[in-house]
Amino acid sequence: MTSLEAQRQFFSEEIRMCSNIQSAALVEALALVAREQFLPPGPWTIRGEGDMGPARQTRDADPRHVYHNISIAIDAARQLYNGAPGTVAPWIDWLGLKPGGRVLHVGCGLGYYTAIMAHVVGSTGHIRALEVDEALAQQAKRNLMPLAWVDARRGDGGETPDLAFDAVLIHAGVTHPLPAWLDALAVGPDGFSTDRDGAANGGGRQRMDVRSDKKGRWILRGASGQSCRHLLRRRHTR
Repeated sequence: MTSLEAQRQFFSEEIRMCSNIQSAALVEALALVAREQFLPPGPWTIRGEGDMGPARQTRDADPRHVYHNISIAIDAARQLYNGAPGTVAPWIDWLGLKPGGRVLHVGCGLGYYTAIMAHVVGSTGHIRALEVDEALAQQAKRNLMPLAWVDARRGDGGETPDLAFDAVLIHAGVTHPLPAWLDALAVGPDGFSTDRDGAANGGGRQRMDVRSDKKGRWILRGASGQSCRHLLRRRHTR
């Protein structure tokens, strides 16, 4: 029987290979962070890429079940899921996080992907994790307590942050980035860009440029108005 540690290692390598993950630190984080600690108790309600019908349950509460490319219900009645790593890990990879980096995570759920990013930036970095649901926010705060460089709190991300960030992951359905998220980035002279994952709308991933005009207004090029997830990162000058 495969040990839990070996299952986590296989899981991280599988996500690396299947999703073309470039960051070695991200692959390491996938192997180290205990996903089951950021989920309700098992057995778990899950959905895989091949599931065309209703969600299904794992046969028992063996934590090895969660180390696959599956979405796992946080609250099945409300259709709240911890997203499939093969989808979310490439978003994090694209952010280009480095040790000491600062990240704003809007819609952190129970904190699993916040913890993944926290391991990538390390203890010299800083993650602010926001969750609008009060119960989820409190549980995320407890889950993330061992990571002292993570600040988990209740919020919808609409307020202007008091810190500058190198990257923003908006893990919620929105039609466009809010000005508060754009203003939160430590912007270089060339501005920055955002990726939009419109797969739920049949669109796939698209690039959307975000720049500031001469009057300081944000201009979004390529925005469609569809509900999507946004990834924002500082554009590094060369």
